[in-house]
Amino acid sequence: SPLYPILVRGLMSISGLSYDIAAPGLSLVAGAAAAVVMFALVSATAGRVAGAATFSLTGTFMAAPVMPLAYTESLALLLVCSGLLLLRRRSYLLASVAILLLSITRPIVLAFVPVVFAHGMSLRHPEPGNPSLRSDRRAVWALAGVCVAGSVLWPVTVALATGHPFAWFESESAWVTAPTAIPGLGWFRFFQAAG
Repeated sequence: SPLYPILVRGLMSISGLSYDIAAPGLSLVAGAAAAVVMFALVSATAGRVAGAATFSLTGTFMAAPVMPLAYTESLALLLVCSGLLLLRRRSYLLASVAILLLSITRPIVLAFVPVVFAHGMSLRHPEPGNPSLRSDRRAVWALAGVCVAGSVLWPVTVALATGHPFAWFESESAWVTAPTAIPGLGWFRFFQAAG
């Protein structure tokens, strides 16, 4: 997906840094920003102690060394956490931007649809002092549409650019390790296995 390499190239052009410094540097900054946003998200729902615990556990988890690598993981985590925090704050337009950026970072935005649906259901029983508005419900439906549109944005772009309708699926199939997995829906296979 294109967002990470575009950002790395822009950073290299602006700063004159080499790829070996610009790419991991971008990942490190994105990972640090993701940790801060994650802390804000968890603190808003479960308190500062839970936010601090989540921050600490994420930073010391065995997969944490992946975050500063020259790869999309830290940027994707930042966009996922930002999307969730913006959804919680009912900033639906900004959440749409985060989801669209995520769609050109990692093929996981379809997994946002159940989250958006659950958020929409929660608006039927709003928190005291935080009333649900009809415009909020319409915005939630629009946001679900953005998730679906975002899930096909990059595959359609690749198909139009190459003239081959399945070009994206063929390139994604190089990453598939299980013969029954559908490119771009690997997260769903893990979800099924856990259930």
